[in-house]
Amino acid sequence: MLAGLIVAGYSFYAVFIGTANGLEQFHKQAGLDMTFATLRVVGLLGMAMAGFGVLGVIGGWVAAAFVILCAAIVWVGLPGPVAPDERLPVRPMVEFFAGVAVYLALFNLLMFIDSLLIKRLTTEYYAAHQAGLGDALAAAMPWAVGATGYHPDPSVLADVQNGYYAAVQNLARLPYQAIIAVTFVVFPLVSRSTFTEDRETTRRYVEITTRYSLIFAMALAVVMAANPADVLGLVYAPDYAERGGAALTALALGNVAFSIFAIAGTILNGAGRTLPAVVTAAFTLGIAAVANYIAIPIAAERGSVLEIAALVTTGAMAVGALVSGWVLHRRFGAFLPAASALRIAIATGAAIGVGRARVAERAIGYVVPLHGKLMTLIEALVVGATFLVVLVITRELGRGDLEAIKAMRRKRAPAET
Repeated sequence: MLAGLIVAGYSFYAVFIGTANGLEQFHKQAGLDMTFATLRVVGLLGMAMAGFGVLGVIGGWVAAAFVILCAAIVWVGLPGPVAPDERLPVRPMVEFFAGVAVYLALFNLLMFIDSLLIKRLTTEYYAAHQAGLGDALAAAMPWAVGATGYHPDPSVLADVQNGYYAAVQNLARLPYQAIIAVTFVVFPLVSRSTFTEDRETTRRYVEITTRYSLIFAMALAVVMAANPADVLGLVYAPDYAERGGAALTALALGNVAFSIFAIAGTILNGAGRTLPAVVTAAFTLGIAAVANYIAIPIAAERGSVLEIAALVTTGAMAVGALVSGWVLHRRFGAFLPAASALRIAIATGAAIGVGRARVAERAIGYVVPLHGKLMTLIEALVVGATFLVVLVITRELGRGDLEAIKAMRRKRAPAET
């Protein structure tokens, strides 16, 4: 019940954050979000360290939510009186918000459908083979049951699979996390350009946003795809790295496609095209759900649930990115330029090749015998640098990018003054 106050406080806080975003006061949005994150951590850890237990920890979160709500009210400000001739009809707004709500529900379910199905389907698999698991345990360790009383529990075994997969998901989603800020910026820009029927500006927003989002997301993904087990080993125990390495390669690249899918959905919603956004999200979710539902039981027989679930989910996300890109191209005549996609693919292949060949380890090992996590970090830097250097060599990145950013800024300047 106490946790419900968090939802209530954040619901009102989101209104003020959305207002700041719509007014392009991004410094206020960023400042409030960073402050809220800090207050939340202080509240959670402070109450825990003070020994107030679970209720105290939740109370600290509630306090942070209402403190930041008060700060948002003061900084962003309450709305003033609206003149009768400036009032807008409520029905179109409700219809728009309903469409966005459905889209977000589908979008968030897509992020977790693989892990939800892993839990259910592997539990069913282990339950169906429980007798065989018990016999295998007795054959491998005859003393285990008598000494500990342990018996294989299907739900617990499924939780183990889900735990390994969750670790992979946590790292694989970093490319998507890197472009979340872009969605906050592009939404009001596209909303304005489509409202004023400035088709050329909208087309440029679509091309530039998808291109830079792909570059930023892929720059992180190639680091994980090049040395997945080592990267997992930076933050997780060795068994996580051993079991999740292959899955991380696929899912990291899949989340790059998911990032483009998210950008496309944001652009469609920003342009008021909620129905195409909902349809593409539902289509992508359907593919991910059906494909995982078919593949996971087969993978359980082979002991490759993590890898297969990651591959299937990546395929669904790639289809979603392509379909949403096709919708964008039909609506606005623009999507990711084909030449950019090719150059980024070349840079991705080169960076992953450098990582898999252990170029950094081979070169540095002749001079300084570095091993372990430090070498993994060095290799990550080398892989990331290779990706960027190839982009520069192929002229995907250069002086023109700086000029494009300046041009976009000049285009926005009249509206901000």
